[in-house]
Amino acid sequence: ESRIKGTKGAMLLDEQLDVIKKVGARDVVKNVKGARQKIGAIVIEGTATSSVVELCEEAGIPYLAATNFAGSVEGSSVVLVSL
Repeated sequence: ESRIKGTKGAMLLDEQLDVIKKVGARDVVKNVKGARQKIGAIVIEGTATSSVVELCEEAGIPYLAATNFAGSVEGSSVVLVSL
């Protein structure tokens, strides 16, 4: 099941947008840094902070989807998708 609505969780997707792993929203950073395969997108049911956007830039993750975005996200190379 690839749904996270109502879970306050996050999904890490590969480059074909298949689910690699479901994690708690607070565990995104730890799981991205420890990922063994290339992440193509992150989907967060909740707020994506500017630190998550920066993480995506540093890790080369092109897409970030979230319910809300907080902090300064202007000028980012990451494609932001509002859920």
